Parts: sequence; structure tokens; C-alpha cells
Amino acid sequence: MSLLLDLLYPRDYFQGYYSTVKVKSVHQFPEFDGVLSLFPYHFPISNMLHDLKYNFITDIIPDLINLSVSTINTNFPNILKYWDDQKFCLIPVPLHLYRQNWRGFNQSSLLALSLAKALNLSYRDDLVVRKHYTLPQAKIVNKTQRKTNLQHPFALNSALIPSNLILFDDVITSGSTISSLASVLPKNCHLWALSIAG
Repeated sequence: MSLLLDLLYPRDYFQGYYSTVKVKSVHQFPEFDGVLSLFPYHFPISNMLHDLKYNFITDIIPDLINLSVSTINTNFPNILKYWDDQKFCLIPVPLHLYRQNWRGFNQSSLLALSLAKALNLSYRDDLVVRKHYTLPQAKIVNKTQRKTNLQHPFALNSALIPSNLILFDDVITSGSTISSLASVLPKNCHLWALSIAG
């Protein structure tokens, strides 16, 4: 597998890419203290995430995590310190059981778990479930339809919800998914959202 990865994503290319990657900034959404998408959704990040989700190339995860951790430590150390000091818990956006069984994994869970370990943050994937199957957001172009697609697909799976949460998804664009997830969480939660790309 490493030979295939070296052909798809040559190490020489990434050495140069790592030093010139464009970092996204922190955005504001009404429900969140902040929304941090680390990179623009462009090549090669977009290709890597696509290969992870649809070609099931999970060997890409360490490269994505190393790049993400380096970017957070370099560009957002104060946010990381705040998350650590306030004991924020990283939770991935859940997949519906049908899609997770088809794919064999939840890419957001795999990325969030690795990221939580690397950043020394707590991690929970049992707090929320996706109760309704919805179309993949990437297949819907119209913003209104994106919001309609995600009306009430999530439900709490635990009575004990940490008060400080970071909702993690691999890609955040319109914010419909994380906003829908935030709507089922207790109103007293302090919420951040984090993604690899956006």
C-alpha cells in the first residue's frame, strides 16, 4: 500500500507542499464559539479526503493528521491551549449505520481519534447518533436543499454530555451538518467545530 500512496502522493511533493500550504482562518457560526477549517478544500487535501472516503485508502490518515497537528501547533497555539485548559472533548460527526457499514468505517471518527491523541484532547464517539439516512452533502449543490437534507437527522445517545465540545468533520463548507448536530446538544454547551478542510 505504501508504494501506491507514494505514487499517488509523492513524498517530495508533500515536503514542498507542507511549507507552502494555505491555512484557513477561524470563522463564526451562530451556534459556535469558533469554527476552524485548517485548509482550503483544494488539491491535494481534497483528493486525499476523497480517496479516504470513497476509495477507502485509510493509509492517508497519518499524513493528514501530521499536517493538521503541525498547522494547529504553528498557527493556532492559543486555541489549542484554550481547548486543553478548558478540557474540550472532540466528537466526530456520526455516520448513519447504513453508510458506515457500506464504507466499513467513519472517516471523521478515524481522523478525530488520531487527532485527539496527537493533540492530547479527550475523545468521545458515543454521545450522538445519526438516526436518519440522508444524502451525502457533497452531492447536493443547492444550499437550501443542503439545509433541508439535514433537518433533524441526529439524536443524543447519552444523558451525560460534556460542557465543552469540539464537533469534528472532515470537511465543513456550508456548516449545515455541524449546525444540525449542534441543535440536539444542550444549550449550555460551549461549542467549537474543527475540520481538515473547508
